[in-house]
Amino acid sequence: MIHSPSDTTLAWAVDVLCPSGQLTEVRDLHEGVGPWLVQCTESSESSQCFGILRVAGADGQGKDGTYVRTEAAALRTAERFEISSPRLLGLDAEGHQAGRVASVQSVLAGEPIAGGAYSTLRLRSLGARLARVHGVGIESSTALPTRKWAMDPGVGFLYERRRYAGSPRWAAGERLLRQADDTLARIPRPRDRAGLVHGDAWLGNAMAVDEECTGLFDWGCAGVGHPGVDLGYTRLSAVLTYGMDAADEILAGWESENGEPLGSLAYWDVVAALTTPPDIGTPTDRRDAFLLRALEALQL
Repeated sequence: MIHSPSDTTLAWAVDVLCPSGQLTEVRDLHEGVGPWLVQCTESSESSQCFGILRVAGADGQGKDGTYVRTEAAALRTAERFEISSPRLLGLDAEGHQAGRVASVQSVLAGEPIAGGAYSTLRLRSLGARLARVHGVGIESSTALPTRKWAMDPGVGFLYERRRYAGSPRWAAGERLLRQADDTLARIPRPRDRAGLVHGDAWLGNAMAVDEECTGLFDWGCAGVGHPGVDLGYTRLSAVLTYGMDAADEILAGWESENGEPLGSLAYWDVVAALTTPPDIGTPTDRRDAFLLRALEALQL
């Protein structure tokens, strides 16, 4: 079912983007629950204004108010530290003007990296972008809480969880993930560094123009944590999309920008793999290879 923003919400968004303008287009960007690309025309100049409208969903549809407020806090932090990301243009934190908790942000240039052909330069550029995010040293807060894994405290791979539950590969996947969970339970969580993390840094949330990553969007899972929270998850996403070599390109870009290696990499690769359900369809073999390599490294 498609849920469109209400007239009240759209009127608020137009007022944020161009107060004297008129709404000309609203386009859903994700499965009928937003966010939405909003286009307005400035009446006096016939110029176009574009923005991304995020609205807290109702009845379990879309993101909730906490997600919208967290994303807004992350975007403010990114702007403060000159991190390439969308800019927050407006926030109704309680929904008094928009009718629901909502935000409007600028449009990030480019196309999602996940939709493009394999590119070493793009993947390394993404790794470097992540390193700049992780270089932002801030304390956790109510707005940007501590994160221990990607999508914390939510759950990812929702489509795959519904689509493949109880499949022939499900039991084997459960055994492997249980082994991984048991292994991590015996290893202290790395606490050598902490800073801003994106929290959902898969390749579909990273934009690129030509060979350059222009930044990340969808910051609603952001917070403060170990850089491995992002790095492991991005590496896993690269493997699921392109194969094992892609993970190493992400790491190369991150280490080049950061200036030193991430010593606990295998730990965070396992943490990332544990965010997936036992069976994720065609990429399951790649996930398993990624996870087994990390488990082997932890046991050396």
